[in-house]
Amino acid sequence: MKRILHLIAQKPGYTGSGIYLQGIIKEATKKLYPQALVAGISQDDGMDEFQFPADLVIYPVYFDTGELPFPVVGMSDTMPYPSTKYRELTPSMYLLWRQAFMKAIKNALDDFKPDLIISHHLWLLSALARELAPEIPVLCISHATDLRQLELAPQFTDEVIAGCSKIEPVIALNNFQAEKITSIYKIPGESITVVGCGLTRLFFIRPSTGKRIK
Repeated sequence: MKRILHLIAQKPGYTGSGIYLQGIIKEATKKLYPQALVAGISQDDGMDEFQFPADLVIYPVYFDTGELPFPVVGMSDTMPYPSTKYRELTPSMYLLWRQAFMKAIKNALDDFKPDLIISHHLWLLSALARELAPEIPVLCISHATDLRQLELAPQFTDEVIAGCSKIEPVIALNNFQAEKITSIYKIPGESITVVGCGLTRLFFIRPSTGKRIK
């Protein structure tokens, strides 16, 4: 049974990528996959509030601490909790961010020994994972915010593209996004799979009643 390590640089229970992450972990739990998670959270957060399975091994990266003295860095400029924007990271702040996630990922690699890494966003954390675990398959899910951050925080563009261009397979939400990923990251189209937004439990097509809705 493959051991899966999930990576997300922000809080795992908020925003679309966090809900997507929760859904993957829930379904993998049903199939009895051993799983672990590296995630960014605030010092005052409790991981139990995110309603993950009891056997999920968690390697939290705590923000608002002496080690990381600023709020969680978010993939969107407007997050549902206090956050830092990537474009606001100074070189010293980014070095602290990188060192903290590097430590957590290395601990997960050494302790949990994953066979597969599932990372969210074609962005800095995914590039870091590819660097630290060159022999382990890394599947990355793009949520479109990574494409926006390339424009909003261009100081990270070279590092992101250099690392993420080596990742395959990649999951995209639609064909337009898949084409942009191929164009920008130079990831071959055959390495990208379009799966949609994964919201079938919330939104679905209602069977026709033959009546017109006014």
